[in-house]
Amino acid sequence: MERKPDLLKRVTAHEDNQSSYLLHIEFQVKDELTMANRMLLYYAMLWEKYREPIKQYVVFIGSSKPRMATILNQAQLDYRFSLVDIRELNYQNLLNDATQPEEAVLAILSSFRKQEVDTVIPKILQKLQQLAKDERKLRRYIRQSGR
Repeated sequence: MERKPDLLKRVTAHEDNQSSYLLHIEFQVKDELTMANRMLLYYAMLWEKYREPIKQYVVFIGSSKPRMATILNQAQLDYRFSLVDIRELNYQNLLNDATQPEEAVLAILSSFRKQEVDTVIPKILQKLQQLAKDERKLRRYIRQSGR
């Protein structure tokens, strides 16, 4: 069985490596009712390979409110993951904290009012210009923002 996580990074909070963990993020457009099953499979495969603590998040970028279960409780099994609805995130926080262009692109999906579009979009484009390494990459990120 093979699965490829959308995003997998090792996070180290301290130099002594005592607080490190694997950060696993899945981006989800559809409200998948069996998402907890899929995330549990990812968890098991990641644990088998790395034997390290794992923190899992599903970032929901769909158009409706997500209703997927984030907990699986069975006999001798208590599993859960965190669910983040991108529309509940503040675009300013995403832009201010962005160190990678992909983070700034996420701001377009976050929470802002229709009246703010004329001010938010230029801020996102300005941040992309700061973070993109060259003109070709900048154009790609701008195209991604428009989807």
